[in-house]
Amino acid sequence: MKRSVVRGAFAFSMLAAAGSSGAHSVESSDPMRKLVCEAMGGVDVTGEGVLTMGKDVTAAAVCQMPASQTASRNAAASPSAFPLSPVTAAVHPPSGNLVLPAGETQVTTSCAADLHIPAISGMPSVSAGLSTVKCRGYNTPTNSSAGCSIDWTGPTNVTLGAQPYGGRVVVNFSCVAFRSGIPTVMDYEYRDPTYPRLIYQARDVTGYLNIAR
Repeated sequence: MKRSVVRGAFAFSMLAAAGSSGAHSVESSDPMRKLVCEAMGGVDVTGEGVLTMGKDVTAAAVCQMPASQTASRNAAASPSAFPLSPVTAAVHPPSGNLVLPAGETQVTTSCAADLHIPAISGMPSVSAGLSTVKCRGYNTPTNSSAGCSIDWTGPTNVTLGAQPYGGRVVVNFSCVAFRSGIPTVMDYEYRDPTYPRLIYQARDVTGYLNIAR
């Protein structure tokens, strides 16, 4: 495991220990959230948006990641004409296999969106848009999702022409798990208030957390 990943996981566990279940507001700056996001190679933007946490969520950190470094915007390439729906995204609900010690009920996971906007004639190099992320986990024996839910609306910058994505937003959170398998659902929306045609929407993208003890 990479050192930065270990550092991020450790920092987030400390953040969860300091968090309060059911909190609905955050300070604009928090050293632990900053550490979590820096360990992932991003910056903490939690306090730049509006965060709502379900009662079973113990901590959260929203990170803005830079454009992918595998390729950059090619200034020499001819930009395309403005397409009807230019924004695409890969949406990642909470998923994967987790192992918890006996007696432990708190799981740490994340939901994310990778955004791509092609280079477009007459457009700026960066779209300063707004993300709305809604994630929920059906964490109880009765399939309730109200407690294990997190919503965040805030700024997300996307570099046009960058491949495979020009911007990434990640919502990290810890949630109480009352069952060994948690179905998850994620909604995501991106809008650029200056350029209304830069919009993306995804609804009911499903995932699954398999929890072993």
